[in-house]
Amino acid sequence: MRPFSKTRLALSATFVFCIVFNVELAQPEGLSLSVLALLIGTLVLVATNRLVLVRERRFLVSFGLTLPALYLSFVHTQLLQSDAQTLALLYLKTQVYVFVAICVFWSLFLRAARSTPEQLSQFVMASIVWAFAAQALFVLYSFVSPEFRASIDGLLLAKGNLTGLEGFRFKGLANSGGANLSMAMSFAAAMAAYLAIAARRPVYAMLALLILAASALVGRSGLVGFAVIGLAFLVRTLLAADLPRLRTIGALTVVGGLAALGVAAADMSPDDDTMLWWNWFSGEAVDSLGELWGMYTHDPSIVDLLVGKGVFEVEPVGNAASDPGYLKAVFAVGVPAALLFYAGLLVVYVSGARAFASMASNKRIAATFVALLVFLIFFYESKESMAFQNFTGRLMLFAFLLFKIIAAADAVRQHRLGAARPEPLHEPT
Repeated sequence: MRPFSKTRLALSATFVFCIVFNVELAQPEGLSLSVLALLIGTLVLVATNRLVLVRERRFLVSFGLTLPALYLSFVHTQLLQSDAQTLALLYLKTQVYVFVAICVFWSLFLRAARSTPEQLSQFVMASIVWAFAAQALFVLYSFVSPEFRASIDGLLLAKGNLTGLEGFRFKGLANSGGANLSMAMSFAAAMAAYLAIAARRPVYAMLALLILAASALVGRSGLVGFAVIGLAFLVRTLLAADLPRLRTIGALTVVGGLAALGVAAADMSPDDDTMLWWNWFSGEAVDSLGELWGMYTHDPSIVDLLVGKGVFEVEPVGNAASDPGYLKAVFAVGVPAALLFYAGLLVVYVSGARAFASMASNKRIAATFVALLVFLIFFYESKESMAFQNFTGRLMLFAFLLFKIIAAADAVRQHRLGAARPEPLHEPT
């Protein structure tokens, strides 16, 4: 990875932190760091006449596939006269939000950069990794400082089912925590591990361990995610590498990751258990799996399966509580429209993954990495809605759409260079 200036990397990481975590303050109510970041970035770009509206064809294809589900969700809500959150509202809010963030990020940090597409994609990953490293420090400080947790709890708008005062759950500088934050951190840790290999920068192996250790204090989902994508990827690529230095980085990351799990599992004190200890050794993990399985054992009517009930959050219309994103989508719009909806999301993620792999110098390693990412996104949708909302959805849509846009911009540039190149002259025969 070409060494971008530290100032640019710090600013881009700050921007990503604001966009992904979308920290909302309690006072004044409704003010968020993401709004401030987008407002400041847009003003700077407008003042300097550098704002660019990016275009991506696969993005429009995904909207075409998801349109029936979004339309049905809207019609349902009107018929029910319900003000609950709908699939259409959540998806459109996220897509518009991510689209604006991508336009600002591209215009500020990538458009004028004199770098190869691979270097730009690695810069996007590096910005994400450093943003999550900062969040990891907030999480770890929350772990050792109850006073910091109390002050953050009073400063931020409370969301989700966690408060900063719970002794066994930690969310750092975020409005909510739990599985979605933990999963997002595991993706960032995996990106750090990839950069340690692709960019040959050992510092990213250390950042992967830092983020992993913090993820252990947030929730168990991230640890499982890193075990699947991080450790499997490292074993697949690093331990078979030709360079001794890469094997050392891989071994260090694997051993350090397992050590981090052991430290996180330690019983720190009777009144301040870690999330990992609380869930795995108190038996609550088994109860949680049982509750998750129970969500899949509903007995919906044929009508519900075909057209749903209209509301993504299912409680307002009488359904039992449901966390999995697939079930929420089925309850919202029915099975056929839900299949089209997730097919549209799959178009976005697969096209972004293919673009990322095409830009990499080692395409086999890159393809393995992004394939694991896409698999895990849709695998974890079976546990909780992550593919298009909350921390994980914002992070992954932001990254994968940027990968596709970087590749598309390079293709346009190559086409223009080819068109400008004169035809070779041939001697008459």
